[in-house]
Amino acid sequence: MAIAFGGFRLDPARRRLTHHVRRVRIQRKPMDVLIYLASHADRVVTRQELLEAFWPGGIHEEALTRCVSIVRKLLDDTREPHRYIETVWGQGYRFVAPVRTEQQRPEAAPALDRRAISPPPKDSRRRLKLTLAALAAVVLIAGAAGVWFRSGSEPEPALPVERIAVLPMASPSPADDWLAAALTEHLAETLARIEGVVVIARGSTDRFTEPSDPVEIGRLLGVDALLLSQLDHADERIGMRSQLVSATDGSLLWSFAVTPGTPTLEPDAIHELAASVARRLWANLQVPSANDAVDAAAYRNYLRGRYFWNQRSSTALAEAIEAFEAALAVDPGYADALVGLAESWLLMPLYGAVSPTQAIPRARQAAARAREINPRSARALAVLGVIAMQYDWDWSEAEARLRQALTLDPNDATTEQWLGELYCYRLRFDECRHHFQAARGLDPLSPVLQMLRGSPALFSGDFRAAIEAYGQARERSPGFGLTRYVLGLSHAGLGDWERAISHYRAALPNLGLEIVGGPLVFAMARNDDIDGARAVLEDLQALAQSRYVPPTKLAIAWLGLGDRSRALQWLDRAIEVRDDRLVYLAVDAHFRELHRDPEFRIRGEKVGLLELLDTP
Repeated sequence: MAIAFGGFRLDPARRRLTHHVRRVRIQRKPMDVLIYLASHADRVVTRQELLEAFWPGGIHEEALTRCVSIVRKLLDDTREPHRYIETVWGQGYRFVAPVRTEQQRPEAAPALDRRAISPPPKDSRRRLKLTLAALAAVVLIAGAAGVWFRSGSEPEPALPVERIAVLPMASPSPADDWLAAALTEHLAETLARIEGVVVIARGSTDRFTEPSDPVEIGRLLGVDALLLSQLDHADERIGMRSQLVSATDGSLLWSFAVTPGTPTLEPDAIHELAASVARRLWANLQVPSANDAVDAAAYRNYLRGRYFWNQRSSTALAEAIEAFEAALAVDPGYADALVGLAESWLLMPLYGAVSPTQAIPRARQAAARAREINPRSARALAVLGVIAMQYDWDWSEAEARLRQALTLDPNDATTEQWLGELYCYRLRFDECRHHFQAARGLDPLSPVLQMLRGSPALFSGDFRAAIEAYGQARERSPGFGLTRYVLGLSHAGLGDWERAISHYRAALPNLGLEIVGGPLVFAMARNDDIDGARAVLEDLQALAQSRYVPPTKLAIAWLGLGDRSRALQWLDRAIEVRDDRLVYLAVDAHFRELHRDPEFRIRGEKVGLLELLDTP
């Protein structure tokens, strides 16, 4: 039976929506939501019911919000009062249009479409490989001849693709490696704007520099397809070829080439590639176009900035800032470069030995300017959300901004992680786990996200569970120093000082004394090695004379030595410089002995965490 409402006709069996006979293209998840709501038009359908029906794997609620938004746009139902889908605040949605059921109409047999892709039978794999080799040769020849492979004006068959991994772009020479890396990230960012398509984060794809088995890679990443690209050179001019390959059977789904033309690929080439993928996937909303054309020199500097930003070191971040500023010197209205500049300054206190009072105002200014130019910049909004959390201690504003950023870009694993961390700091551990799980869905091989599995247990005081989770993360990424550090924190929570000290010392080479020193001093002092603890503290204080050391780390060190007064003085200093580690004040086990201390509670109130100090 078909469902008719207004001028629309919804055929659940054939998964088809028409408006006055005209076919309305709609992706699978929005179609699922529409069918469900229209089929239950007699009642309120709760958000939880929809999430359990269509997102059982723990995808964030912003995905549902966006699906409803897509359906409303397709039904021309964006203005209130809504004619079709009404929001019942605090509960869910109600389909309010009168509906009637109709018999399904007979459908003529479809004409053969040679462009449709279907998995090949096992006995035809060899022929498939020959066909793909021949097709690849055609792509190479056409690329050299300056041909663009792109979707035609007619809609193509929808591909069963919802999750894509953009693998590292191959380059013809080592001199172009930086450009290939930067273009890979920019391409992934652009594809992530396609409605209803999940793009796996770079942290999980970087290791696949020489992909050999697309099916195995697809299994590891949990994706439907892989996008493989390669830079081309011709007389010092650069082009690009891309192929979308099925992760189910390795078949070629789609190809695209940009003729070698300019010394650097223009931004329009990346946009055109993503838009072509969008058309091929039958996306309902295409990739948004940039408001203005980007100067080629500005774009090249932007790509260099992204390349250095991803290296996450003090030297690399300084290079990234220089590159983004060079891009902005050419084009002051380049919103993406402003976002890159904001993200670089945001990380400087963590990686660059720059105090938050020096770095964060610059990050805020750049992010705010980016939002003035592009109000829908999710990354700029996320930066402002983190600033509200770590610098302003405005927790409600931080939550609102991060959730809005996820609504604008549900593909951002980092924003999911930041929101999960906010909920952990606020002792909202179920929500924390939920967003960490969603982040892992977007970046399944990230060692940071694997490590964060144990953080809700650590912050809630379940140290044995934390040790088990962190131990599993260490098995997956043995060389990841942060896991050794949090294992040290977990053993310290149990009073197992010997193991805590061992893990801290193992983490020192990767994280540095400025991060590990405070907890190391605390553990050594509580293990009755007072002389050793004071020696490490002297090194930490000497380091603080030459570079920024988070004052909270020195507060922890003095607390371990039993000097409560100096610990509180260093917390005052932390508040003065807006130390971003103050967000841990209610969950850091080092400070639990002070939760009832009136002087400590005054500091807790200043960072908006006072009420959480009363939680057992």
